[in-house]
Amino acid sequence: ARIRELELARQKEARESLDYLTGLPMRHKGETLIIEKMQEHDGCLGFVDMDNLKKINDVYGHNEGDAVLKEMAARAGALVDDIFEVYRLAGDEFVAIVQSGQAEVIDSYAMKILDTFKIPYQIAGGEQYLASSIGIAMYPKDGKNSTEVIAAADHAMYEVKKNGKNSRAFYDAGMEKEP
Repeated sequence: ARIRELELARQKEARESLDYLTGLPMRHKGETLIIEKMQEHDGCLGFVDMDNLKKINDVYGHNEGDAVLKEMAARAGALVDDIFEVYRLAGDEFVAIVQSGQAEVIDSYAMKILDTFKIPYQIAGGEQYLASSIGIAMYPKDGKNSTEVIAAADHAMYEVKKNGKNSRAFYDAGMEKEP
């Protein structure tokens, strides 16, 4: 009976830690990953936001939008390796964790995400092109804890959105001072 109870608890935890739509780890699981990774060594967090997914939902409906989110998650999941992980934050926002303090390695992963997400999506019998905006924050440089690092990456992502979308930017403290 105890073994059965433990197995049911394990299954419940696995179900609750994965996003029902995308199959990616959910926010609370992702934030736990960030905390673990920040304690292990330097790295970065990429705040990834899909550009114009709302337009897909508005024009084609939420079922098509959900299909795009599933496809995005599958594409992001295919990039996961021993130094790269991804989880769904909320809506069309994802967080990528790269366990490297080298800017060129981090930028290489950001470019992989940008290139992967802009491959056309099959929507309502046709192809639609989407893109993404990525804000990148280094840890521990840009934040002492997961909340600060996520906020820094969020600031960098909004800088990308403000400057035309479909790109990436590394966080700079000056981003918070701009009107």
